[in-house]
Amino acid sequence: MTVQDGQLEFVAGEVRRITAAIKRYQKGDRRRAFALQMATVTLSACSTVLLGVRVGDPGRQVLLDIALGISAFVTVLAAWDAFFAHRSLWIQASQTVLHLESLDREIRFYSEGLTEGPDPDVAEAFLKRLDEILREHHDAWAKLRKREDAS
Repeated sequence: MTVQDGQLEFVAGEVRRITAAIKRYQKGDRRRAFALQMATVTLSACSTVLLGVRVGDPGRQVLLDIALGISAFVTVLAAWDAFFAHRSLWIQASQTVLHLESLDREIRFYSEGLTEGPDPDVAEAFLKRLDEILREHHDAWAKLRKREDAS
């Protein structure tokens, strides 16, 4: 294996490693976004039903208190969702994974066409592209955090 082979293999390995890590975060953010949305909708519906149930006086106050507690909890969930922005993080990670998978395909396509050792300039160009994708990912994350902190 030549130095150039090692460089190309290094970049390819980094792309695969980083893609796997971001996919883990993406999956977690997707699950959390879904869970928060479903909990908020379900609890809001329960609160509405409890407020509309017709019962006698002793039971009515209990149902009103439960509905009040549920409504307060929905407010906490909504604030949690707004602060952590799991849906936005999931979408951002999806975009980054798309770019990383595209870069991985380009590297594999380039590698498959080699009859001799890879051009060191090409390996360096792939590394620069990886760095650019990661910088864009970080900048998007920072922008999202900044926007959330301003809210």
